Amino acid sequence: SLLARAIALRRETQYEAALQDLETFLNLAPKQDQQANALYERGLVEVALKKHNVAEQTFIALLQLDSKYSAADRVLYELAWAQKSQQKTDLAVASFQKLVADHPQSSMAAESYFHIGEASYENKEYPSAIEAYQAARNAEADGDLAEQVAYKLGWSHFKLEDFEKARGQFRKQIAADRDTPLAAEARFMEAECHF
Repeated sequence: SLLARAIALRRETQYEAALQDLETFLNLAPKQDQQANALYERGLVEVALKKHNVAEQTFIALLQLDSKYSAADRVLYELAWAQKSQQKTDLAVASFQKLVADHPQSSMAAESYFHIGEASYENKEYPSAIEAYQAARNAEADGDLAEQVAYKLGWSHFKLEDFEKARGQFRKQIAADRDTPLAAEARFMEAECHF
């Protein structure tokens, strides 16, 4: 079918051809589930082509068409990134918040909480940042994300001049025993907390 071919073309990074097939398919007025799948694919192609404003509209249209779409968490994640790519921070945060509210078990929940925390941190809303970073940790952030969460938790407490809690977070980060630039910074910040 056209949709299957479009998916194959997207996977082969033949985005323009995929987009043509998806447009043709959508013009055939397919059933709701197939239309939703085609919109999702079209959004992914638009993101790949860096057409973030168009992708944003596609993902919004998909969620309006089918709010219970089987991959709604992925749609919200892609929507948030399309918005973030356009510096629409408030809209991106709202999309990440909807993702974690509607899909708390999603594999993208931890990263979504992290981005919510980052927005609060940028706005110097450190208690809110701590809450979001903690939620990211509870959602089982792992690897690089877990390290970033610990680091930013430490910094958030540090900004609130709660040096003991900050030191504890930097200590947790160091205990993970990762050989990364952030780990070196955490050692320095642990010393700063003592100071």
